[in-house]
Amino acid sequence: MSRLTHEERLEQVSQSLAAVARGDYDESLRITQQRPLTPWIAKSIKEVFGQEYLSGWDLSAAEAEYGQNWLSQ
Repeated sequence: MSRLTHEERLEQVSQSLAAVARGDYDESLRITQQRPLTPWIAKSIKEVFGQEYLSGWDLSAAEAEYGQNWLSQ
């Protein structure tokens, strides 16, 4: 799992918001998906919407907490 500095996280948020301001929602989503998704949020999304919805998201934090095969279980 990659750890971003506080400044790097702020830069990603800034870039994502700028993309939204331009109306480029796909770019905003792409930027947002680069950040590790919080494990409990990833698990909830899997349970409610299915594992397909998590495609493209950084799941490294969830894998670290639940194990490498958590998504297919």
